[in-house]
Amino acid sequence: MDLAFLADRSRAAGNLDEARRLYRRALESELTALDALKNPTPLTLAVMRRSAAWLALECDDTRLSEQIASAGLAEDPPPEIADELREVWEQANFGRHLHSRGLVLDDNEIEMTLSGPGVGSGITEWPAYRARMDDTLKMLTRITERRAERPFRHNGPPDATIRNYLNPHVSLPRAASFSVSIRLGSRQSHIPGALSLPEIPEVIDDFMTIVEKVNASVEHQLEELIPNESYRRNALELAKQIAPDGTRIKQVGFTTHGVEGPRKVGFIRSKKDVHSSAANQSSPEEHIVLISGTLLFADARSRSNEIRIVSADDAEHKVKVLPEMMDDIVRPLWHSEVLVRAVKRGKTVTLTEIDRA
Repeated sequence: MDLAFLADRSRAAGNLDEARRLYRRALESELTALDALKNPTPLTLAVMRRSAAWLALECDDTRLSEQIASAGLAEDPPPEIADELREVWEQANFGRHLHSRGLVLDDNEIEMTLSGPGVGSGITEWPAYRARMDDTLKMLTRITERRAERPFRHNGPPDATIRNYLNPHVSLPRAASFSVSIRLGSRQSHIPGALSLPEIPEVIDDFMTIVEKVNASVEHQLEELIPNESYRRNALELAKQIAPDGTRIKQVGFTTHGVEGPRKVGFIRSKKDVHSSAANQSSPEEHIVLISGTLLFADARSRSNEIRIVSADDAEHKVKVLPEMMDDIVRPLWHSEVLVRAVKRGKTVTLTEIDRA
């Protein structure tokens, strides 16, 4: 337990190699303890198998994690422990899908895999897939614009050079939970203006880093990768939209060829646990407000950037929106039931987070 605690701290500090080493030592200690048990009670055995299965998953040993979780379930553990063993087994099984099952990805491709009760073998609920695909492509576009040193685009579509350069294509779904490949880039030998654009593998690598940091709850480390506050806030909000909802979609995985070798990340942090940097900050003159209702009006003009939400009692709430959130985050929610978290200062209410109700 001490080793696992130190591993958690190392991961939170961004020392991933050290964290992996400590998780491996913790797993070895847990397995040694399991072997040394003499006539354990069923509860003790179940708790230790649950712990060992999670540690194996942290060590990226998905097969061992499956084996330990299966052994624990076969011993008829208490219901609450059984639920946790099933969850770790599902995550281990999902981890196998992230290895692409023999699929060879090009360096301009990224594989997205969904898992959870809303997913079958090669089939998933359309809104869950469509929204995450849209937000993935939005983030890849924003990364391209940022790396090309373009000013943050507050409204309207990306310019034609960016669109033609990325030119995304999506494969048919594969029966690995629900898995598709996204291919970026044109086969043309030359695109006007492309000389000023980043290499597509670098764009994909940035995307993976953003998802990894948010999943590991160390999004504050994105400041080095994304110094521009508008781009950074936008990336965090898009990552939140991609994150699993924790009910119908339990995991969202990404696999890439990688600039320095294959990369994979299983996004398991629920979107309700992802907050913008400003969500919990307020001065003595400010306070946090929650507003629910239907988003029925949005004015994206730079002088206004205001939305209006009509609650169930027909009260109308005016909320200011930061420009980097209006186009990618707020606009897709027009005419939807939403829950808004905002900061109120005097008579001005400024949005920090917005989600479907």
